[in-house]
Amino acid sequence: MKAAAIGSLWGSVEVILGSFLHNIGLPIAGIILASVGVILLVASNQLWKENGIIWRAGLICALMKSISPSAVIFGPMICIFLEALLLEFSIFIFGKNLFGYMIGGGLALSSSLIYKLVTWLITYGFSIVQIYVNMYAYAAKQITLENLSASQVIMMLFGLYVLYGATAAVIGYFTGRQSLKQEKLTLNISPSEKKEIFQVNQQQKFSLFLLFLHPVTIISGIVIINFPPFYYALIFFAAYITFCISKYHTSMRRLKKPMLWFQLFILTVLAALFIKGMRSGGNIFNYEGLIAGLQMNLRAVFMIVGLASLSVEFRNPKIKKAFSGKSYDKLYMSLELSFEALPSIMKALNRPKEFLRYPMRSIAFLINHAEGLLDHFQEKNSKGQSLIIITGKIGGGKTSYLKKIITHLKAEGTQVTGFLSLANFNNKIQNGYKLLNISDNTEMNFISEQESPGMIKFRKFYFGKEGLAYGNGIVFSYKENTSGILIVDEIGPWELEDGGWAESLHTITKLPQYKMIWVVRKEILEDIIKKWNVKNPVIIDVSQTSVETAKEMIMKTFFNS
Repeated sequence: MKAAAIGSLWGSVEVILGSFLHNIGLPIAGIILASVGVILLVASNQLWKENGIIWRAGLICALMKSISPSAVIFGPMICIFLEALLLEFSIFIFGKNLFGYMIGGGLALSSSLIYKLVTWLITYGFSIVQIYVNMYAYAAKQITLENLSASQVIMMLFGLYVLYGATAAVIGYFTGRQSLKQEKLTLNISPSEKKEIFQVNQQQKFSLFLLFLHPVTIISGIVIINFPPFYYALIFFAAYITFCISKYHTSMRRLKKPMLWFQLFILTVLAALFIKGMRSGGNIFNYEGLIAGLQMNLRAVFMIVGLASLSVEFRNPKIKKAFSGKSYDKLYMSLELSFEALPSIMKALNRPKEFLRYPMRSIAFLINHAEGLLDHFQEKNSKGQSLIIITGKIGGGKTSYLKKIITHLKAEGTQVTGFLSLANFNNKIQNGYKLLNISDNTEMNFISEQESPGMIKFRKFYFGKEGLAYGNGIVFSYKENTSGILIVDEIGPWELEDGGWAESLHTITKLPQYKMIWVVRKEILEDIIKKWNVKNPVIIDVSQTSVETAKEMIMKTFFNS
């Protein structure tokens, strides 16, 4: 939750300040944003010093970039997460002290320069290095700086980035220390439209095959263009670019920007001038340089289109579903809370010009809201969670009791999902159980006393894999709409040993809000409550509570009616 609070604050700065800086076309926008990120992370670490909180906040902020309408989301996400990871690494090595923060700040900021250089190399190839070296040699000769090599200039630039990062860490350190002495502020979080991670056009069709094919194609293209004859690469690139534009045409906005083509034109001119070194007389343009410039243009468009296409496929709902599973449920919940709070944080922030004019005051303002934001997240996480447990002895009529309650709830228009476990009979002799889907009344055999191929044995019963997947699927689907009531009949000894519905229940109980009814036999009731750490569940004993009273308790607990 603390990482979610920091990540939300950082994400809001990225949106407000980042949009402002990019709109005015400031060349050092990336440096400013990275510096502000270091200041915020170091300052927040004075408030909360838990190990790992910085890289987790970076992950939250990076994933919040997924709601950006931009076609390419990998670059900003990688930069943000790498910045946090390097700062966390430095603190781990050198400790939570000013020296450790300064080293981490220097590494974090310099990583943005390294990332930019690597990106240029991947996009344009090593020809961009040759152009830079020759351009610098020509410029150095004109201003008599020939003793300073091109690589030394890069090292000096790298040193400046490190210095900026260390300075940002110092500012963050003292800003955070100062904010500890100030009054903590509360933040009014208004309900907002729910944001989904990895948003994309609903008309877009996805393919896991293409998700894996795009990286292979991009790597293959980079290899092919380095070997003659060139027309092989031209045919390969043209076919791939045509396919991507036709399939992902709504995500190719960058290709429509005049500035991109202007930059590529300038690059072609520079290649023609400097690829072989600047000539002193005659025709200053070099034919080989012109061809090299056109090849760089083609490679750049190929990379832009390829990465944009990969970014679209990365938003595949199947990836989101895997991401929101048991292993990542805490992260998914933190993201949902962060997305909800983002508009309110942005509204409370200073305007971009004031942020740049008074950076320390603005960061202190954010840090002073951190604890209030954390309180909201913790309250939100527990406030919307309501659980009722129907209990009784084995064979005590719990399912029959619940069926009557469901009839009452549906009659009043209450949305009810989940499943019931109904007895299976053979010649009037019970021989197992089947699942009844409450939503559509479909049935699926689940438990048998007789062994069959492919079934899972637990104690004296055999559980069908299809029924297990069917029931867990019903529970998992509740994440998409938590406004209704989810019923799980029943939760028993197998779940206590992490079998049965344990995995799906683990995911649902981590959601910020839910309304659930569980059926649990009385002898294991306390063990079930303890295992899932549910707070203040309402217990209804079928032997002591009438159906009508139980219905009233349910409506009061879930809907305050």
